[in-house]
Amino acid sequence: MSRLFSELKEILYKEEIQKKGSYSAKDYVNLVVPSKSVKLKSLLEFWYTGDSLLKGDFVTNKTLHKYRFIKTANLSEDRFLLNYDTVELCKPVGKVNLRDEDILLAKDGGANGLGEACMYLSDNDSEGDYICGEILGLRCKDGVDKYYVLAVLKSKYFKEYLNAVTPEGSTLRHSKLLALEFDLPLSKWKEKMEYISYQTQIIIKMEKELKNKIACINSLFETELKIKEKSNYTYYPKISEIKEVGRMDTGAYLSEYVHLTNIIKSYKGGYEYILKENMTPGRTPKDYIYTNKKNKNVVLWITPKNLSPMELDFETYIHTEEHNNIKSNSIVISGIRYLGNGFYIEEGIDALCNQNTIIINH
Repeated sequence: MSRLFSELKEILYKEEIQKKGSYSAKDYVNLVVPSKSVKLKSLLEFWYTGDSLLKGDFVTNKTLHKYRFIKTANLSEDRFLLNYDTVELCKPVGKVNLRDEDILLAKDGGANGLGEACMYLSDNDSEGDYICGEILGLRCKDGVDKYYVLAVLKSKYFKEYLNAVTPEGSTLRHSKLLALEFDLPLSKWKEKMEYISYQTQIIIKMEKELKNKIACINSLFETELKIKEKSNYTYYPKISEIKEVGRMDTGAYLSEYVHLTNIIKSYKGGYEYILKENMTPGRTPKDYIYTNKKNKNVVLWITPKNLSPMELDFETYIHTEEHNNIKSNSIVISGIRYLGNGFYIEEGIDALCNQNTIIINH
């Protein structure tokens, strides 16, 4: 527990319990307000929330619609910018409130999602972005250091505050607009605040550069592959192929799959199959204890939920008696959910992954 909370010694009067109507110790914890602070809402020019979409508002065709629907899952603990890897596309459904450098905050959420924050920056991949109703958009006033504000909202200090003031829920917890009442701490040393702001700007710049480099790598592959791409490709399996596979209900006969496979086989640099003995499924330990804190007694726990195309969105750990099931210099890819997302296991990383992942060794 941080210094955000004062220590509760005892409750002397039953009237206090009757007044609050609760026996939970959490309801009697007092928040310690920093000596120099300002209300978050006093720093804002404008705040807004999103809406819920109907099933028919979502689309899969990227050529017809390039509007994105941002959910709390797109706000990651280890990123200062949005994670678009799992973003969904939608039809234009109204006014777009988002502006560059607005801060997005998960006001509702379950587990560790409550209080996640990031900065919004538009790009050329979208005609417009919408946010869900569980996200609060914050636009700082002119002259307010938005990078310092973001740094504080990304801290454990703010998360502990929001966790303390938000009512408990069975799965999803709703903080409503309680975040606006947060007493944002201000250092008495101006240089300290400037340093925090500067470091935050460096992190954002590095994340933008990383995104651009990944896009460049993908473009190099796609440029060569698209040279051989044909429109309206249709494929019908031969009887001999069906007999060889031994079944008919398989995606191996889909025109799109066959077309993409043929493109890869004609790739200028050649191609190579991964041997079956070098691919194994992950395995969930029989007994384990889940934790978010890293120490010498835990191992990295990898599931499709925290896998993005080339990295881990966030790190989780488990205590278990079972041995590491991933060798060094291997790749773990998602077998469900966001298929193909993967992570490279470097030398010296102790990790386990569940049965919904595939491990590629050597």
